[in-house]
Amino acid sequence: MFHSNGKNVLGRDQVQRIFEALDLIRGLPGYDELCQKGNYRDPFTNELTCEITSPTKFWEHNATLFNSKVTDDAATIAMLSNMTYPDGTLVAENEIFGTHKRFANNTLEEALLYMASIEFPDLSDADGFENLNEDIENDVLDAILDGLRVDWQNEPGNDFEIEIDTWVSFENE
Repeated sequence: MFHSNGKNVLGRDQVQRIFEALDLIRGLPGYDELCQKGNYRDPFTNELTCEITSPTKFWEHNATLFNSKVTDDAATIAMLSNMTYPDGTLVAENEIFGTHKRFANNTLEEALLYMASIEFPDLSDADGFENLNEDIENDVLDAILDGLRVDWQNEPGNDFEIEIDTWVSFENE
């Protein structure tokens, strides 16, 4: 979850930070290996990968595409206001936005939270891969909580925050 302590999070910089977090996770050792063990195919690349539910889908989960298409908040909000993704699937607003409001013309006016999730395949019964899910989830927790979140908290003027949970989060508590 990405938020600014109750403030509106609609904007280019905020979406850029979601890409930053996703790219950090997708770059972890073992991520691709794990995701290729599942059966989800990315609708944009047709590659086996982990399914991502996030506002970044408006830009095919591709930061380079986002940066080439979006230069300001208005363009970001216009894209986020669409009711379908570029692949034609319907946007499930409650899966990617927290409390949000729209103007009469259906353009997003406010969102208090962005949500993103990565669906890892369950390999708990797969021979030789029992710990891969748990290892990746622990690496994600370390990278986000001890890395990215701390960096953002130490960044002057930044009030954008990230919260995370995984299956191992509960076990670790």
